[in-house]
Amino acid sequence: MQHDVVLTALIEHEKSIYGNDDRVETMDESNAQRKSNANAVAALFNRGSVTRSADGKFFSLPATPLSVAKQLCKNENFYDQPSGARCTGFLIRRDLLATAGHCISNDNMESVRIVFGYRMGGAGVVLKVSAEDVFSVEEIVARVRDETDDYAIVRLNHSVPESRGSVLALSRTDASMADSVYVIGYPSGLPQKIAGRAKVRDVSSASYFVANLDTFGGNSGSPVFNALHEVVGILIRGEQDYRWDEREGCHRPMPCPDTGCSGEHVLKVSRFQNILR
Repeated sequence: MQHDVVLTALIEHEKSIYGNDDRVETMDESNAQRKSNANAVAALFNRGSVTRSADGKFFSLPATPLSVAKQLCKNENFYDQPSGARCTGFLIRRDLLATAGHCISNDNMESVRIVFGYRMGGAGVVLKVSAEDVFSVEEIVARVRDETDDYAIVRLNHSVPESRGSVLALSRTDASMADSVYVIGYPSGLPQKIAGRAKVRDVSSASYFVANLDTFGGNSGSPVFNALHEVVGILIRGEQDYRWDEREGCHRPMPCPDTGCSGEHVLKVSRFQNILR
């Protein structure tokens, strides 16, 4: 139980809104390559939050509305959407998924389910997915969680077929100052969102760069892309998610100017790409 409490605190100590809220539904994204990349981005659920149907063909994803989970103010974005995922991961090989190191460990890997297809659709949120879109973790291939690095590479129980998602391309170079970047993931456990219009603000750390990405707890492990649609890092931490509105008695996303607050920290691709060689 203590381990779960610590893990939850790590996941939730992240992210906020910089300038305007640039999060959009995957189905509303106009860029074809971004939409294609989104197919390779999965949500990490707790095993108890993923329920298999009697015939074994589907899994349902029951979840608490964001309005309840975060005591959100009524006029905030995605108020009525479910908040079920706890982290994000992405395909780097057919059977390998990358995520943040604080999202998974040997202690909890058996309780994690990897879910593709958790997003908004034409008829509303997809809360029932094919059994072929749900995976368990066979082993942790590599994991580092210390004062500088925070990543994990896990092997899935079977390979993801090509029809279900493309493997993402890793950049051969780290991000540079003022590079344009975007992120795909599950902010606050919501169905998949894409957030762009962000810039790299600081590259001085050897292990991570700082960007003004609109991300939240649940985005941990999200792939961050450059303008060439290559992964330049893994979202690992950032500014506080929400602030309490005393007048309304509810939470609102933490507002930050584009150049303000602490920025979102993204583990540089150079810190983990050599594992695949």
